[in-house]
Amino acid sequence: MPKDYTVARKAAIELASRGEATISELARLVGTSRQLVRFWVRDIDVPNRRRARLRKLWRQCLKS
Repeated sequence: MPKDYTVARKAAIELASRGEATISELARLVGTSRQLVRFWVRDIDVPNRRRARLRKLWRQCLKS
């Protein structure tokens, strides 16, 4: 019987869209394959969003 990933999928999409996690990190958190997570976030440019988030964090750290 397949698992119901509805809540995990929504959370993964949210984190990916904010650039908070990579596909590998999300797969580990959810306990599923990277391929499945990649399918969930197929319309999101995860690597670029992640880089943008890290740049923002870096700038914030430099200012403090």
